[in-house]
Amino acid sequence: AMRSTPLTTGPGALALVLVAASLSAAQESRPVGPTARLDQLLKRYVDAEGGVDYAAWKKNRDDEASLREAVADFAKLETKGYSKQAKLAYWINVYNAVTLQGMLEFYPLKSIKDKVGKKFDIWKHYTFGPRKLSLNAIEHEILRPLGDPRIHAAIVCASKGCPPLRPEAYREGKLEAQLDDNVRVWLRSPIKGLKIRGKTLYLSKIFFWFGKDFGDGSRATHLRWISRYVDAKTKRALAQKGLVVKELDWDWALNAQ
Repeated sequence: AMRSTPLTTGPGALALVLVAASLSAAQESRPVGPTARLDQLLKRYVDAEGGVDYAAWKKNRDDEASLREAVADFAKLETKGYSKQAKLAYWINVYNAVTLQGMLEFYPLKSIKDKVGKKFDIWKHYTFGPRKLSLNAIEHEILRPLGDPRIHAAIVCASKGCPPLRPEAYREGKLEAQLDDNVRVWLRSPIKGLKIRGKTLYLSKIFFWFGKDFGDGSRATHLRWISRYVDAKTKRALAQKGLVVKELDWDWALNAQ
């Protein structure tokens, strides 16, 4: 419970309090800027494991519209003068927001793969902004060339095999901590990140699909990179001789709660 400290009394003070309360209520219902709006929506509909409550989000037409507005507003921002960190935060937010917008638009669906076919491929044909950037273009032509492999733990293609969706938006000032945390959470998952059974290491397909993004692409480099983000027990298991590396199965089911 909040402590109430009487600072001033009288009708004038009450009017001020009411104005302040109505202002804060207005700000809460409609945060300023697309990052703040996305942040509010992610906190509302994404759980600690990265599961999305698509059913509730779809039911709330205002919140589905709010995400569309956030995506439209992201497209109006001029990113030319952005620092590398600001660019990373911006494009990760855009990728995730556009993907979520697509999933809500086509909901109910069992998998993002339901929207990958010859006539329509969501990764190629669902576009962002006046430049009509596809999700593939954002990932492969903008984000990956920025040279930070941690993006692979942050962009989420709406499947259970993906790293977990972070229940908050990315921000330039918090990005280092956010990305490091994402990698740790991702690699901790035996379904999404890695699993060790004796001398066999089952590793996310991301290390097979985008191996070169993690240094020189060799398994030794991958293991060194991974070792920075795992606990001591896992680190020891990764260092054992004769380790066999295999791919984890990728679950394409929708990342719904």
